Amino acid sequence: IIEACEEFCLHRVHRIIVREPQSGDILYLLTIKRVLQAIHKQNRSLHFAQWLSCPIKDSGVGTWERPICSVTLAESLDDVAAKLLAQKLSSLLVVDAEGNAYDVVTKADIAMALMEAPNPQNFLVDTPVSAVLGRRPAAVFIHPQDTVGKVLDAILEANHMRCVFIVDDNQKPIACVSQSDVIAHLIYDEAPFQKPKTPS
Repeated sequence: IIEACEEFCLHRVHRIIVREPQSGDILYLLTIKRVLQAIHKQNRSLHFAQWLSCPIKDSGVGTWERPICSVTLAESLDDVAAKLLAQKLSSLLVVDAEGNAYDVVTKADIAMALMEAPNPQNFLVDTPVSAVLGRRPAAVFIHPQDTVGKVLDAILEANHMRCVFIVDDNQKPIACVSQSDVIAHLIYDEAPFQKPKTPS
């Protein structure tokens, strides 16, 4: 599992093929979500339980220092696709005209809408972000004082989303935590679960 987690982090992928050693046949796809679900459900250590009750802002997990990549409701899906590809992301925060967190748009949202588009050639350029939202439940936003356990639950329960966004009391985005961030913390931190870090 550790080697699989290193592959997830090294190659920035969310699923890897598991092959049968002798024949090379594909046995199944192992997803980062499945690994996190197993860790979350089966780890009964005291340190892990304490870490789950730690506020996410003190956990050492996530992107806190850099601005959060986002799109507005009026931007085109072409802009969304360009940002997703350029940043190697699977989702983007959607903000309203005041810069408040509104929802999240994912690659899956775009793919589903594109399949239903009457004119796929111009669809991405002509369609605003607002047109593809509302096909699924709205994204859940997290606050800095929410626990690591709540963040993990949100990441693992959301379909097609591998990231949760953290907002302040005014709905301004301040950070994000992805499945990959959690895995990277577990395998690369010198003392995961034990040494909370306050983000700078």
